[in-house]
Amino acid sequence: MRRLRAALLPVLLFLLPVIAYAPAWWEGRLLGPGDGAALHFPLRAAAWESWRGGDLPDWNPAIFLGTPLLAAYRPGVLFPLMLPLALLPPFTAFQILVMGSLALSAPIWSGISTTPPP
Repeated sequence: MRRLRAALLPVLLFLLPVIAYAPAWWEGRLLGPGDGAALHFPLRAAAWESWRGGDLPDWNPAIFLGTPLLAAYRPGVLFPLMLPLALLPPFTAFQILVMGSLALSAPIWSGISTTPPP
């Protein structure tokens, strides 16, 4: 019984954010409102647009006279999932990025915190 509970814990932790955000997902609302809509989504959309065009997202010409995109931490240009997510429309990619980050953080933390030290 203890093994079953230990195996089900990561699954439950994965499903909790998915269930909590399901209404917003089905209504087509941005999963990261506030700062997500104002800061993160536009910068990540610019990075995905550059990746889709086959360019390294190094410069964002849409802000003032241009700002560095590659050197900024907020767009996460070199985050491992940014390149595969560039194949999707920006809104869908952002939704998957937010949901994936939330859904995977707890199971990963659970696995790390319950692993006995060597």
